Amino acid sequence: MAEQIKSYPDGLEFYKGKDNLWYWRVTADNGNIIGSGSQGYHNHSECEYNAKSLGKSLTESKLLKS
Repeated sequence: MAEQIKSYPDGLEFYKGKDNLWYWRVTADNGNIIGSGSQGYHNHSECEYNAKSLGKSLTESKLLKS
């Protein structure tokens, strides 16, 4: 089975694993994976919600503010 991938310009990708669950990852411009979720989701929408929730939390975190 070919890997199904949905990519976005910000490097966020959603893909179906061999277990037929959705996962997310973030890739750099050079193609290296710089972040990923380890939990699989039955629905793409649940996977997307988790990834974007984490991104929002990191953006709002004091650790990332200069």
